[in-house]
Amino acid sequence: MLLLAGCALGERPYFEESPTVVGTSTGDDAIDAVLDLLDGVGDATFTATYQVTLRFGGKVSAATITQVGTRRSVTIGQLRFVIDGVGNRTCALDTGVCEDGVQAARVSDTGLTPDFASGDMAKRLRRDATARIATSVVSQAEIAGQTATCVDVSVSGGTKQYCALADGAIARFVGADIDLQLISYLPSADETLFTPCPEGCAPLGRAHPRDGRVTRRRTSCRGSRAGCAAAPAPSRSGRRSCRPRRARRSWTSSPLRRRRT
Repeated sequence: MLLLAGCALGERPYFEESPTVVGTSTGDDAIDAVLDLLDGVGDATFTATYQVTLRFGGKVSAATITQVGTRRSVTIGQLRFVIDGVGNRTCALDTGVCEDGVQAARVSDTGLTPDFASGDMAKRLRRDATARIATSVVSQAEIAGQTATCVDVSVSGGTKQYCALADGAIARFVGADIDLQLISYLPSADETLFTPCPEGCAPLGRAHPRDGRVTRRRTSCRGSRAGCAAAPAPSRSGRRSCRPRRARRSWTSSPLRRRRT
């Protein structure tokens, strides 16, 4: 029996870089014009609110992002994701409870991710650039009172639109799964959006008053702005109580006191 052995000659194929890497050109001038803007969003300082609608089911969610330097806060529905250098955390606005890390799965039903305005849309556009079936069209549009650069990308499932502001903030995305629209925009950060306590109360157990150590992995906040001390004193355990203050009752106003007199 004659055995034959063969060897494939030549250079093996490889990918020089991922098509979603920041700064990667697609070769389509219209798409690259919008990508250049989206790639620069990391240097921007802004606060923007959005409305996102799921194409299937019609669920509507609100989203807000504020960013300054390396600090970013993204609120989607009742969840707030805070990235501020101290430690990433996910906070529920309705309960004031925070947990360590960015838990993106908790907003998966909205069609958005915590990075929707800081990289995800650029990745989507680069993927669609590889799947385009026609020449892309660039245009200008006014969205929420701001001038945006838009590109229409034709793919097999239809036409998708991406729009970005001059500082790189996403202004509009119309795709097969979601419709994202910018509602309002300010070229400044909103510091109140970096707190996990939406009512303005100090968190419980965030950090030890002496050395800053986190005393608990879960933090919470109770009370309202009107009935809660702005900076309550820490207890022995390092927790900061945020319970509403009760009005003091005078002895003379007591019903018992009035009966005695």
